[in-house]
Amino acid sequence: MRLPSTSGTPVLALAFSLGGFLSTTATAAEDDPRVEWLSEHAVSLNSIDPDDVDFEDLEPLRQMIGDARVIQLGEQTHGDGTTFLAKTRLIKFLHEEMGFDVLAFESGLYDCRIAWEQLAAGGESLASCQQGIFSIWTNSEEVRPLLDYLKERATSDFPLELCGVDCQFTGPPSAASLAQDLHAHVEKVEPSLLEESLFTLSLETIEHITSGRRPPEDEQGDYFDALDELADLLQDPELPEATSEKENQFWAQMVRSIRGYAPVAWTDPASRQGKPLASSFNPRDRQMGENLTWLAEEYYAGRKLIVWAATMHAIRNADAIDTGNSPLSYEGVLPMGHYLSDALGEEAFTVGFTTFHGSAGRAGGPSGPIPDAPAGSLESLCVQAGLENAVIPFRHQDAEWVHAPISSRPLGNSLMTASWPKVMDAMVFTKKMIPSSVRKPGASGR
Repeated sequence: MRLPSTSGTPVLALAFSLGGFLSTTATAAEDDPRVEWLSEHAVSLNSIDPDDVDFEDLEPLRQMIGDARVIQLGEQTHGDGTTFLAKTRLIKFLHEEMGFDVLAFESGLYDCRIAWEQLAAGGESLASCQQGIFSIWTNSEEVRPLLDYLKERATSDFPLELCGVDCQFTGPPSAASLAQDLHAHVEKVEPSLLEESLFTLSLETIEHITSGRRPPEDEQGDYFDALDELADLLQDPELPEATSEKENQFWAQMVRSIRGYAPVAWTDPASRQGKPLASSFNPRDRQMGENLTWLAEEYYAGRKLIVWAATMHAIRNADAIDTGNSPLSYEGVLPMGHYLSDALGEEAFTVGFTTFHGSAGRAGGPSGPIPDAPAGSLESLCVQAGLENAVIPFRHQDAEWVHAPISSRPLGNSLMTASWPKVMDAMVFTKKMIPSSVRKPGASGR
């Protein structure tokens, strides 16, 4: 007896045909050398829970990272809850097992300094970190374990020191005390400068930025020149020894950072419409790159730093990424990580993050779905390899396919194609993404 047919094809025959196709597809996936390579070389993580301090699964990262002393941990967007949890566990491992003792946030250079001072003095974790770190992170429940960890270790024998790399003003201290603290430092090292127009203009720059005002365009050059001159004077080795060398270093760099940010703050947003991404992206990232390089080579010379930032700021060779049909182009884009890589070479190590599916959204904001990654993408290969959470190494890998262009979603959870080892040194894969959620009531830190 024949089964009913569809479009002239017996159903039973169709079933056998489909079964054969699925079997062939499964075999092809199993035989894919890329899947086999991922099964053998990716470092599978037992957990991304920050409370899991059995770090045996992370031990292979020692060899992967090698002698690098600046580790940049990216994130696809600022609303990736799963990524925040994974980063926090990695930070604990890097601090406790590999001797990294500085955490540099994508937040204000001055504001994070005040936040660290409060933590080191015994301040409560959330209130202290809110002085410097952007609220997209301090408001996140998934970042709370990290803030509490900073507090717990702040007064220990081996603290994880917080600092900022951003030229932006990101916390209350910029408006409340930056001008006064700069005044106090200059008064100590060279009081005569207080009467100079270059110092007056420098203070006015801070006031303009914190109040949201822009001086007339034809006057802005005077402010820039004043800040350049003041930074050079504060770096002068002949200054009286009224304060420490590190204080002189900090304030000289802080003035340079203000100088780098002022043109960004004073640019009319409407003037950016229709212009390439590089024109609006590069000025801030150039200054962040200079700040981070200065932190690594001078202020924290000889110490090991972890950087928390968006992956877009941490990568190098951004223009090697093909954004496909997107109107977005990375042509001419120079991220912070590009400057760091030029300065430190293999002493800098950049880690991106990606996911197969889920949803993402900033704490307190809307979330959106992340559909299953398409066939042939790096994420789909990870799933075929049976990975749930894993670190994929790129640096010093010989496999040709690792260096060949492949689609992936480490930037904005958007599909792009690149030879990813040109852009970063490793990628963390998490199979499912959850959004960043609002910090739970009563979880105010310790």
